[in-house]
Amino acid sequence: KSYKNNFFVVCISKWLAKKAKSSLLFKNNNIITIPCTIDSNEWKPINKYTAREILNLEKNKKYIVFSAYNGIDDYRKGFDLLLESLKKLKFSNKDLELIIIGKADNKLLLNSNIKFKLFEDHFFGNSIPLRLIYSASDLIAIPSRVEAFGQVALEAGCCEIPSVGFNNTGLEDIIDHQKNGYLANYLSVEDFTQGLDELLNDEKNNVYKKNIRSKIINNFSYGKIAPQYLSAYKKLI
Repeated sequence: KSYKNNFFVVCISKWLAKKAKSSLLFKNNNIITIPCTIDSNEWKPINKYTAREILNLEKNKKYIVFSAYNGIDDYRKGFDLLLESLKKLKFSNKDLELIIIGKADNKLLLNSNIKFKLFEDHFFGNSIPLRLIYSASDLIAIPSRVEAFGQVALEAGCCEIPSVGFNNTGLEDIIDHQKNGYLANYLSVEDFTQGLDELLNDEKNNVYKKNIRSKIINNFSYGKIAPQYLSAYKKLI
């Protein structure tokens, strides 16, 4: 409130733009949406079985990835909701394993009887280990209560791995429901479980994984995003 009200606000998702438009500080500003971008030449799939061999994962299991920089205790990331969903899965837990990227020193997990493999390294911008983890998996679970955009969904999708998330988050810009992933009703454990079951189905997964990479290349590549920023900058001149 101490500054002149002449900010040009760029939001990375439509969800965030809605928040900005309802903000007392920014509602009267010029607000546009320009999403995050990704290099599809760098972020590309690795053969699933090659990736699993390198990571010492079983060839015939189903793997679900959950990633949270601050660890599974971060309430916003909804790990507790994912655990509830995993309990309700039609798919047998003995044929399923969870891959966690981030910290996981949580009694909730240890008492859940869910098999998991932990990667505590954040990799600091190195795409190769993340590409291996994504490519070795079957789907990404993003049960976030708050998600401004969904960079993990973008990275994984570029590696042809679809995601399950909630609507009413920034993931709506990346995931087209039942076309290249699954958008569950906001905070509905039952619907999120339905999404997990759907993406564990090989036939649908094979369709979704091709569709998600295609969407990302067509909507989030450097060549698509850079002109949007150029246009925004020109309006400031």
